[in-house]
Amino acid sequence: MNQTIGKCIHPLHKALLGAVRATVRCGAVDIDAERCKGCGLCVGWCPAQTLALSAEANLRGYRHSTQVRPRDCIGCGTCATVCPDGCITCYRK
Repeated sequence: MNQTIGKCIHPLHKALLGAVRATVRCGAVDIDAERCKGCGLCVGWCPAQTLALSAEANLRGYRHSTQVRPRDCIGCGTCATVCPDGCITCYRK
């Protein structure tokens, strides 16, 4: 699988992005920044590429994930699924 952090190139993600965008206008992501350890899995797996690691560190010293383009979020929940610490909640609007 050709998957890199921050750039989604997986063909299934492209198909999912097209299908979900047709039915869902937008989503929202709630990230518990203090629990996030900055592993970057959510950033790499986001099909809409709306997440990034923050320039600022949380209280534990990790650069946490943050939503940089909230208007592009499709609410698919992939970020919440791949988060090993369960600190992401995804909503559809």
